[in-house]
Amino acid sequence: MKLPFKRTPPASRWDDGEEMIEPPEPLVMPQPVNPGFYDPSWDEWEEKDNKWGRRGVIALVVVAVLFAGVLVLKPVIKKAFKAGGATTTTTVKFDTKAKVYEIPPGDGQAQSATFTGNKGVTTPAFSAPDGLAIVTFDCNCTSGFSITVNDATGTAASIPVNIAQSGHQAGTAPMALTAGNYSADVTGSGKWTITFSFPGNTGIVSLPFIKTLTGPEVVGPFSGSQPVTVTYGAFVAPNQNMSIHVMDMQGNMAGEVLSTTASGVKTVKLAAQGDPYYLVADKTPGTWFLRVLLDSGA
Repeated sequence: MKLPFKRTPPASRWDDGEEMIEPPEPLVMPQPVNPGFYDPSWDEWEEKDNKWGRRGVIALVVVAVLFAGVLVLKPVIKKAFKAGGATTTTTVKFDTKAKVYEIPPGDGQAQSATFTGNKGVTTPAFSAPDGLAIVTFDCNCTSGFSITVNDATGTAASIPVNIAQSGHQAGTAPMALTAGNYSADVTGSGKWTITFSFPGNTGIVSLPFIKTLTGPEVVGPFSGSQPVTVTYGAFVAPNQNMSIHVMDMQGNMAGEVLSTTASGVKTVKLAAQGDPYYLVADKTPGTWFLRVLLDSGA
């Protein structure tokens, strides 16, 4: 009779239920026939492995040194390649600082005179030689803008500028003056700048002529004996058209060289004029560049 809750021990995996089977004896590896056997080539293989390990480290060190050497000598190598015949590109650099171009005065000529203001005034007196005079002007006008040039007695000698419109006004105007002292009555409100230049009796400008300029300009004189290419450029400019004209030594305006949007670059050819001339630029932006070169295709 079996008692309740009597635990029966688990059967062994060697117990088939009828009779107990003894487990096999543990497996024991046999002893080697010659336990003292030693092959000297085993040491050679081990030594070769160690040698290749050292060689690998040395190879890595050599590669690292060569790579560092290339980095250090890169400028020298690059220079050597260029010296060996590599082509180079030459770029024309312009002055980074824009400036008002002042025609250099000739013998007995007066220096340019510049005046600024923001309302109607009479400028201080300035000296002018006999002959051609140029006034360049720039005004952010809230009303009309005019310039009247008076001689020493207060009599009007010329009215080179008389603009009724408001807004931004910029340009140049020639006039003929006799030698003496003058002043200018400026009418208009808003920030303005005017410059009087006296280009007579000046030397011929040498080519190439490359300058960064500001505002309206009279540039020259150029010889007129050979054709040239004229390049105008401006990268930040108002939405307007600018123009460049030829002006002779007496202040007479001739043909238009180019007319283009104020922003951008344009190159044109200008035929030989025969006589010296100036280039008069109107409605130019605050900063622009001018390049005059001999026309190589002529």
